[in-house]
Amino acid sequence: MSGPVSIADGSIDIVGGLLDKADCGVLVARRAKDVQSKALALFAAMVMEFVGREGFGSETGDEEAMIIVTATIEYANQAARDGAVEAGQSYQQATRDDEPGCIAYCFAADPCSPTRVQVYEAWEDGPSLALHLKHDNYFNMRDTLGKFEMVSAESAAHNVSESTTVYDETGVPRTEFFGQ
Repeated sequence: MSGPVSIADGSIDIVGGLLDKADCGVLVARRAKDVQSKALALFAAMVMEFVGREGFGSETGDEEAMIIVTATIEYANQAARDGAVEAGQSYQQATRDDEPGCIAYCFAADPCSPTRVQVYEAWEDGPSLALHLKHDNYFNMRDTLGKFEMVSAESAAHNVSESTTVYDETGVPRTEFFGQ
């Protein structure tokens, strides 16, 4: 996706548009009758944008690189946000327990924003994430999140070709990372 997607008062604002397969989600969103259905369709479109790309694991085609997914989901109010987080717990656990390649899968309430969910996912590689996006756990989680008053969602997948600890062996924070 080339820009954020937001939904306010039933209208769709796609800054820069969506790419390729994501256009399907936009089409569904435009035909949806309520804001929640539009938000859900756009959230799915953003995630599905990464499926089927050439070299899904990275821009260089390294399908063995770890993939980190980050996202934020905004809800109309704190009660909707809290309801979505609670209702999705079993699908988060099932994803962690049942899906090969899942390292972390967390949808959590943002302690600094009463309407925001912060999403963090870690996958062993691109193919593992691609399989997740076809799994019942993904569809169940997506549908569950959509049952609440979702206002907007924004997500990104990150290729992790290199990693290190934040602290050195003596417990001191590093001042340089990856040769910088």
